[in-house]
Amino acid sequence: MKAVGHFEFDFGLSYTEFDTGNVLDVNVVGGPLPPFANKSMGIAPGGLRDLWTTSAVATVGITNSGNRTGFAVMQLYISLPQDTTPAGTPVKILRGFEKVCLEPGESKQLNFESTRDLSYWNVEEQQWVIPTGSLTFKAGFGSRDLRSQKKIVVLQ
Repeated sequence: MKAVGHFEFDFGLSYTEFDTGNVLDVNVVGGPLPPFANKSMGIAPGGLRDLWTTSAVATVGITNSGNRTGFAVMQLYISLPQDTTPAGTPVKILRGFEKVCLEPGESKQLNFESTRDLSYWNVEEQQWVIPTGSLTFKAGFGSRDLRSQKKIVVLQ
């Protein structure tokens, strides 16, 4: 019999409460990219040289709204457009997480840098490709507790 998980990644209990801002800020490095940018910039020793170049930065705020010091894990998920990516592309993909300790009333801004996270592996072309259409960034405390989101267009 196949085991079924009842709790999402990092499900846990805390002795305090955490809030996020409703706004998730996402900035594409260099602004929306021209259409030709959906292909890699070339080959370099060790692999494609642009796979680890920061292409977007997502910023989300977190506040300890409870009355005790506590730890929280903020998670970032990215959804690629389903109509311009291959069949079977996951609806949302965990692309970053960060554990922070906050005192009561303390707030912090967390930055998640995305590199090839905005692309998918094109089997036919044998390279990473940025899809056209809107990408959705979602942040929260678990895959079932996403509290803020923002859609962006990476390619014009």
